[in-house]
Amino acid sequence: MTHSFKGPFSGPLSREVGILWDLDGTLFDSGKYHITAWEYVLGAENISIGQARLQAFMGQNNASTIRGIWGRQATPRLIEHISARKEERYRHLIRTNPIHPLPGVEETLDRFSRFEWKQAIASSAPRKNIELVLSRLGIAHFFQAIVGEEDVRFGKPDPEVFMMAATRLRVRDSRCIVIEDSISGIEAARRAAMACVRVGGDELKVDADLCIERVDQLTRRIVFELLAKIRSIGK
Repeated sequence: MTHSFKGPFSGPLSREVGILWDLDGTLFDSGKYHITAWEYVLGAENISIGQARLQAFMGQNNASTIRGIWGRQATPRLIEHISARKEERYRHLIRTNPIHPLPGVEETLDRFSRFEWKQAIASSAPRKNIELVLSRLGIAHFFQAIVGEEDVRFGKPDPEVFMMAATRLRVRDSRCIVIEDSISGIEAARRAAMACVRVGGDELKVDADLCIERVDQLTRRIVFELLAKIRSIGK
């Protein structure tokens, strides 16, 4: 099947596209595993804060979450200790439970790959988590770069994770599309001055360029329209 697009992004430029994927909640439904892992660790510390509050921390890195829960008691040593225990429990859950990509993910990754677009994971998760999840989902081969927690100084909503992913793909920021599900991730994309698509959620509560229910709704034409919008804003 031949795909064509007539406009400012036709020809060789049509292949200069970077797709920066968040992982948790975007490629697969990881929420329940993160919540369960946090509850396990917090329970061992005799702390109970409820799922609603834990859900509010989703999309942030462990250090931010731990500071939000422990406040001034969150010393570097405590952050390292709690983070290690939580991630160990999370990986155990991923290894021992069947996990699957969200609907439309595999087809979309394959379609973008056939367009010769470069794709990267840009996540607040530790690299061990990212590599394990991608392996378990069977989609690791679609990505040319991974940026995780260890690769950046600041987590989302700081834009560093997306800017580094673009650099590793060797794609200009203005040619990148961020696919996210969290408020902090969308804010990070906005700070990076990149086009942003939110998957799921309430479109009235976020500042994404586009809100969709499933990633396979993101067509080639829509991607080029979003890139054109960012280009016009940057002029």
